[in-house]
Amino acid sequence: LPVSLEGKASLKASASLEKTWQAQVELAKTDAAITVDGLPGRIAPRTGRVTMTPERIVVAGVDGSLGKSSFSGLAAELDGKQILSGSGRATLELGEWLPLLKREEIVSVSGRADVALNSLALRFDRPADPAYDGVVTPRKAGAVLKMLPAPVAVDGGTVRVASGQARLDKVAATLLD
Repeated sequence: LPVSLEGKASLKASASLEKTWQAQVELAKTDAAITVDGLPGRIAPRTGRVTMTPERIVVAGVDGSLGKSSFSGLAAELDGKQILSGSGRATLELGEWLPLLKREEIVSVSGRADVALNSLALRFDRPADPAYDGVVTPRKAGAVLKMLPAPVAVDGGTVRVASGQARLDKVAATLLD
């Protein structure tokens, strides 16, 4: 993936070089942004902390934006073979994510979705088999689908997704005239 960086960042770093070493880097101030081909906008972190030991990498308190979408409280723990845990929140501007879906039956999408990732675990040798739990709350979301005679709108309710299953609670979809 082609990646480009721009801007400046101030970091606070500390390290302990004892028998079991540890290093920590904290993002103190930044106007930096990362552009990754294929993503709908620049990744602009505002805060975050990374702690490294010989056995683990722990990421915590990551807040920022990706294009017009925002994220907060992102956290993860990795051990080199897997993501042991992950969590965070995001507000997605749905229209900017449509090109990534690559679905011909979706003509357009609009609105937002609040996403709460409660847990994530993923073995790198089995990336198609993640364990996850999250909640998606549509906010004035709409879509035009080729198979429907009119646009569909969804606002409110929740969709809980967990390891290949989804449960809808008070989600009402309306076909617009």
